[in-house]
Amino acid sequence: MQEGSELSGLFEIAELLRRSIDGVLTPAETRVLQQWIGEWEENARLYDNIRNTAYREEQLLKMQQFDVEQGWRKAASRLAVRSSPKRYFRRAAAILLLLGASVTALLLRHHNDARQTAALIENDVPAGTTRAYLSVAGGKSVILNQAGDTAFLAGNLRVRQQHGMLRLPPEPADKNRPVQYLDLHTPRAGEYQLLLEDGTRVWLNAASTLHFPDHFSGPERMVSLSGEAYFEVAHDARKPFTVLVNGVKIRALGTAFNIHAYPEEGALQTALVSGVVEVRNRQERVRLSPGEMATVTPEGTAVALTDITMATAWKDGLFLFRNVDLSAVMLQLARWYDVEVTYAPGFKADSRFSARISRQVPLSRLLQLMEQTSIARFSLSGKKVTVLPYEDL
Repeated sequence: MQEGSELSGLFEIAELLRRSIDGVLTPAETRVLQQWIGEWEENARLYDNIRNTAYREEQLLKMQQFDVEQGWRKAASRLAVRSSPKRYFRRAAAILLLLGASVTALLLRHHNDARQTAALIENDVPAGTTRAYLSVAGGKSVILNQAGDTAFLAGNLRVRQQHGMLRLPPEPADKNRPVQYLDLHTPRAGEYQLLLEDGTRVWLNAASTLHFPDHFSGPERMVSLSGEAYFEVAHDARKPFTVLVNGVKIRALGTAFNIHAYPEEGALQTALVSGVVEVRNRQERVRLSPGEMATVTPEGTAVALTDITMATAWKDGLFLFRNVDLSAVMLQLARWYDVEVTYAPGFKADSRFSARISRQVPLSRLLQLMEQTSIARFSLSGKKVTVLPYEDL
């Protein structure tokens, strides 16, 4: 047997021994392991030792205090000795030493991963929920949530909170009555829905605010947004629907579109699902077709084809990332779980990440799934997440 194939075989047997301890061997793997055990009595002795809980705990304790790299170099150097009858047993002993170290190292990693998981669960952060605050100019804020079906007064307007959606009454008979403005605000780790008086439906993502009238008067329907929202606009050819975001106007008739405009990100993105919208930024005007996204920055407006499902997945209860910078991923997690994200000194958050994950999973589970891709390691303490370089423990 050549040295390379011996080392490869040792890794395979070490992994089979670990899987045997966990009780997850397949029938084919069991046959391979049983064949190896029967090849030499020392194999059977090592197998019996590793199956012994007290032995494993003793070896784990030793490995935590052992220079693994130095031990591997010493054992591997013995394998380099050419085979001869006199050196057969020395070589065989080296193989068993290396195999024992392999299994113990695998067990140690398994033990460390389990300990990290337990630490994450102990400090877990739940997913965001359906909650928001409704306020009227000069009035108090009303807390909104998922529960129940209740009606209440907001200023001089009777509104209804119904299972996670705020419903305004339909268009009033007296269209000339004074307009009352309201603000619907979702905190970090919150989301909410709104049905406007014209039938337009709005989904508001975490850390967002929508400023809107209790009824639309005049030649257009206008609302203001900070943060992120998805709009399904009720069609009215006589009265366009306009969203004002930091001086930029997104104008539509009967349309479905998403606006992503968090101030800290420095760009406004409008992704069109259906219909037509016009984005007006100073002297620029661009018209979008379904499947396109307009990105507005201080340098101007750019239009490109986009993955609409990724832009709107949050509305359907999903995190959907396709080749997204880790820093952008962590911004979304920070808002949805209401946590502070910091990076270890020197860590570069420019790695790209792809995944499809429910927004309802607790933070610990999501971070575990991310770690499995080797993009980074994460430390969760209270409401603070530290991103660390991934190291193969």
